[in-house]
Amino acid sequence: MNTTKILLYFLLMAAIGVAIGFFVVYYKRRTIRRFASHNVERLKTIERRWNSLGDDLKLVRDLGADLADRFANATPQRIEEINSIARKFESAWFRTKNESKVSPGTNMMETVTTYELEKLLGKLESNLALIFDQKQ
Repeated sequence: MNTTKILLYFLLMAAIGVAIGFFVVYYKRRTIRRFASHNVERLKTIERRWNSLGDDLKLVRDLGADLADRFANATPQRIEEINSIARKFESAWFRTKNESKVSPGTNMMETVTTYELEKLLGKLESNLALIFDQKQ
């Protein structure tokens, strides 16, 4: 009789362990799915913001220092800073977009978070606003 109680106890503990394992795996998958969809939405927002800056960036790249003739705030330093930030963003953005092709042994220093992408976009938007949103 005592051995059946011990066997039932172990069977009950095994069932509880399986149930806990099931809930842990389910919660982990649900959480990962939620964060992945949230990250996709943030990347779409970043892409829309980047595309909205396309015309201004093309103008800055094409005219460069000649923008100073038309816009007083278009200093060579600001134009170089815009070009530098745009290059950083583009390289980080294409690395992020091609993340599925990155090998698992990639250096962590090469990865860029969405926060860093948003920060670069904020700098670009503020610098472009300083140049183009002035009264003439």
